[in-house]
Amino acid sequence: MQNGQWYAWDLRTGNIVWKSELSGWPWGVFGPYSFVSAYGYLYSYDFVGVHAINWETGKMDWSFRSPTPVQFETPYQGYYSWHGAAKAADGKLYVYNGEHTPSQPVTRGWRLYCLNATTGDNIWDIPMGQLIWNTIWFNLGGIPGSRIFQGAIADGYLVATNEYDGYLYSFGKGKSATTV
Repeated sequence: MQNGQWYAWDLRTGNIVWKSELSGWPWGVFGPYSFVSAYGYLYSYDFVGVHAINWETGKMDWSFRSPTPVQFETPYQGYYSWHGAAKAADGKLYVYNGEHTPSQPVTRGWRLYCLNATTGDNIWDIPMGQLIWNTIWFNLGGIPGSRIFQGAIADGYLVATNEYDGYLYSFGKGKSATTV
């Protein structure tokens, strides 16, 4: 919603069942163009963090933030921004740091995070940039990462792009035993 909160309505009566709290002011007001719904949560991200909003209560059960190592690395109160899509699979939430219209040079330190979908704990992260202004993508109706997650998940593997270096990466558990 325009004020940075999510609303749930009773489809039979049309009454508001719950309204979520704000994640942060002023940067928590504007969210991305997409969200993920899984595991009893609505996962929302904004310029200050990733948030799990409980389907039943509308309460924010957890938030995950990514602090910058230097206070003025970004304009978002010492935190890396989140503006893009995410993917949920196998009890995990995969989400990139990003920005709607990043400055040049592109912000250093953006990462791809693998979060526990129910607790918000960081399982792993790796330096990966998702969002670089690109005139071709903009003319096609979007910016890489601004409205889609540039990757796919299947059979326990995540494949994702890194716009810092232009490579495509595959993440997965791999073999757990070796036989001869």
